[in-house]
Amino acid sequence: SGFKSVKPFRSGYFGASIKLQPGYTAGVITSLYLSNNEAHPGYHDEVDIEFLGTTFGKPYT
Repeated sequence: SGFKSVKPFRSGYFGASIKLQPGYTAGVITSLYLSNNEAHPGYHDEVDIEFLGTTFGKPYT
């Protein structure tokens, strides 16, 4: 799921509360990202925060 602002943002503080799936999460990626691709075609900037799922006792490598 996602959302798109109807007004552009220039700078400031962006915050979000996201909830990660508990327990066995192999194959699950929870992410949050900000992008300006539609506002400025050809000048794509993106900020990604990704949480990779895990298998208990086996760290992601």
